[in-house]
This record gives sequence, structure tokens and C-alpha cells, in this order.
Amino acid sequence: MVLIPVVLRFSGLSQNYNLCLTLTTPGAVWSMGEDGEDCLGISYNALMLDDKRASCIQRLEFSGSTLTIYTGPVAGADFELTAFIEVPDGTWWLKGSCILNEKARISARLGDLDPVEWRDEINCMVPILLPDTHRVTLVIRNVVPGQSVRIQLAKDGSAHGGARWFAARLDSPDIGLRIRGLSNGAPLPIGTFGLDSENIVLTVAKVPGPQNGGMGLIVEAYIERLRECRYCPQIKNVRLKIDCDQPVVATAQIANHRPQYLAQVYKLFAL
Repeated sequence: MVLIPVVLRFSGLSQNYNLCLTLTTPGAVWSMGEDGEDCLGISYNALMLDDKRASCIQRLEFSGSTLTIYTGPVAGADFELTAFIEVPDGTWWLKGSCILNEKARISARLGDLDPVEWRDEINCMVPILLPDTHRVTLVIRNVVPGQSVRIQLAKDGSAHGGARWFAARLDSPDIGLRIRGLSNGAPLPIGTFGLDSENIVLTVAKVPGPQNGGMGLIVEAYIERLRECRYCPQIKNVRLKIDCDQPVVATAQIANHRPQYLAQVYKLFAL
């Protein structure tokens, strides 16, 4: 069996509703991960981490191929749910059905594939998983024109190797560097951008005309685990920090782990 990390983004859910996602691919089931592995568990995250509204979820159930979410009487924040789907070896396509209210939207991301919308049906590819490659999603807000932001990956002197930033892999066209604005359709406000094994550095361009506060960016890059030899154990964590001026706020999410705020001191992130 193959364990696929999944990030589901929900918006527009109705109150007092039963939302149901059923996998119909033979052998495919919802999962909380493998016992004893770092990937064990699921997480609920508000799409805006500073959103103080309560969750709209009243109850959540995993039952084999079916995931059911029961919403309560109070409208809550849009949210992200991370989990896993387990499929038999050799499965290339995932199918299923969705029971949603009319305004509900689900954006599903499997592994490193681009997000796809699940509406009335589930119909998407199964990704090829690269165990030493981990997607990192950086959400950076309140950057003012001319300001520089640096995201640093600690270079730990491990006898078993370490980790590095990288932008793309020739053997996997789904893996690559992506940069976009937080506002759909807004011009990308990047002035300069650089990436090396330890740093991601970007500067927001100065644009003519009045400025309406800070700008927001989403950067997707990858961390690759390195090993000194084939039989050396892999590292299980990395340390990240941000170097910038206030009032920049940034979060980092590795694969389908829970997003965390970045600080100007190193924080530990699980791979």
C-alpha cells in the first residue's frame, strides 16, 4: 500500500450539513498515517491562522473509504484539513464522489501535484512520491515595497547528511518553484528573488502610485534531504527562520504538516 499526503481546503460550507467524501477506487481508504512514523495524524487549520472564529465542524468521522464532516449551527472560518489516503501499489488514478452543499468548494492537493477542485466527483491522478523531497509552502504577508525577506534553512553539521533548498527536479515535472500573489490576478510584486542551498531571499518591487499597505506572497519551494551514504539514517526535522523587518508575518507548511509561524530565531519543523 502507498500512503499519500493530502491537503484539503474547504470554503462555503453550510451550517447543519453533512459533507461526505467517498473514495470508489478499489482498495483506497482514508488514513491517519502509519503508526510509529512522523507523518501520523491529521490536522485542522484555519486558512487565516489569526482567524479567531470557532470551527464550523461539529463532528468528523473516518470510516474506511468515507470521510464525513458534520457542521454545527454556527458558521465558522474557512479551513484546511490535512490527512492521508492509502491506495494499493500500482494505483495511478483516484476516483470517488462528493456530497456538498451548493456553495461549498473543496481544493484538494495530493502530494506535490497542483490542487484540483473536488465538486460532485473525485477524479484526479495519484502522485509519484519522492521520499527525500518535501514541498514547503511559505505565506508571507505585510511586505512593503523595497523590503527584503530572507527565509533561512539551518545548516546543521550532521554526520548523516542534512538538507538543502532546491527549486526543481528533472525527473519530476510536478516539482518546481512557484511564486504568486495572495490576491488572485494581482501583479506579482517581486523585485528580486534568489535561492541557494540555505536561503530564499526576495525583495518586493517599488511600484508607482499610492501604496495601500503591505503586500502578500505565496512561495512554494522544496527541501531535499541529503544522506552521506545509502545506509545512513535520514534526518527527520529541519530548522527554519525568517530575517526581515516588522510588520512582516510569515508561515511555513512542509508537505501536509500543520503550518507554523516563522520567527527570527530558528524553529523546528518536521519533515
